[in-house]
Amino acid sequence: ELARFGERVPEQVIKKIKDFLLGVSGLSTQVTTILYTVSSLGVDGAEIYKALTEHSSSQIRAIAWQRFINLSEGWRDSSVWLPATKDPDPKVRKMVLDGLRGRSNNLSEKQLGILVESGFSDVRIFAAQSLLDASQGTVESLGFDLLIDEDTIVRSTTIRAISARRVPGWLTIMKRSLLDSDYVIQRSAMDGLLEDKKEGVPLLIDYILKNPQSRISNLAKIELRKIGVQP
Repeated sequence: ELARFGERVPEQVIKKIKDFLLGVSGLSTQVTTILYTVSSLGVDGAEIYKALTEHSSSQIRAIAWQRFINLSEGWRDSSVWLPATKDPDPKVRKMVLDGLRGRSNNLSEKQLGILVESGFSDVRIFAAQSLLDASQGTVESLGFDLLIDEDTIVRSTTIRAISARRVPGWLTIMKRSLLDSDYVIQRSAMDGLLEDKKEGVPLLIDYILKNPQSRISNLAKIELRKIGVQP
């Protein structure tokens, strides 16, 4: 009630709230109500959420990370949210990464490098998506590591980012990706080439002529006709 009227809640009350939430084993109706009400405590609430990011319950950690980042505007500072990318629960990481998409831009090469080296594919996918806003030097430096990632979605996301950025050598990467055995990779390369009528489309047509029976060639013919090009 004090928080609702803009008054600072006494420190001892803040401590009791934090100790109570840290002591529960998981979510219940009462805990959920208190957990969301903490947002009204402003700066004090952010500190409570920060403490709860290390809670044993992954459900509480997920809510705590989301609220902590929002209250502290933590998306502006990667040092705030990078620890969340190491959380062992994929649901926690998903909530954090979903909240960062479109908000945390222009990560440095060092910051992106931490994401690229993650043992979790969802974090590396986020790193690949972040290439869209990274400096060209960072894309050139880290893009290769993501292109040879063991995860198909990481690789395909990287291919799409590289084609969108038109980094030096991108056409060669697309050409090689068309020869990949994975259809998802081929599709990503095809989509990238279709966006460049001057150089990309001719390269795609050349691939079709040399590989007329390829599954991706059949789709590429359809897509080319949509943009008025007869392969």
